[in-house]
Formats: sequence, structure tokens, C-alpha cells
Amino acid sequence: KQAFVVSHIQRPRDNEWECIEGEFEGTFNMPTDPLELYMKLRHKIPKEYLEDADEMIKDYTNKTLDYFEEGKLILNVDYKKTHGPESQCSRQHKKLLDFLEQQDPKVLLPKIETELND
Repeated sequence: KQAFVVSHIQRPRDNEWECIEGEFEGTFNMPTDPLELYMKLRHKIPKEYLEDADEMIKDYTNKTLDYFEEGKLILNVDYKKTHGPESQCSRQHKKLLDFLEQQDPKVLLPKIETELND
């Protein structure tokens, strides 16, 4: 996601620019439910790809997969203890984590990257 940061402001009393450096003290709340995020972003996917996209997210968020526990996505998985870092299951999990972090359907559907509506 893109963010804008204000680094200087102009004082009204003398029209001088003043640096306002600071540190963000809040928290960034990354979504933790990939299906919920997908439903929020679904409108950005071109109609001709929706059926494939819906099927993909359904497969990726199947709660019986190893990277779900009690119906929730496990965020920290030790891939060496599961199927291995290059297994299909591990690649799907990594893709879901990227999707949650970037909050962009292009992560799940790279073939339609150029056609997504912004």
C-alpha cells in the first residue's frame, strides 16, 4: 500500500518551512483472514477472471490444510517441520502471507496483473 508522509510544514506566522520529523508510534494492523480480505478486494478483479479467482481462493483457504489451525491461518510456520519449504503447501502459505501483507489481488493472480482495475 502507498502512504504519504508529511515531513515539513509551513508556519503561518512567518511562512518558514519547519521539519516535523517523528516516528510512527501506532501499529499497522495487517489482516489475518485471507478470505475476508479477498472478499473486500474482489471487486477489483475483472469479471472474466472471477470464477478462476474464486476457485483459487477457495482452494487456498481450505480450513483442512496444514497451515490452518482451528479455522485460522497460522502466520508463523516452520516449513522445515511441515512439508518442506518448496512444497506446494508451503508455496500456497507464502502466497497467502504475501497477499495479506500487500493487500493486492495481483499477488494471487499474477496473470491478470495488467488488467486489474485500480
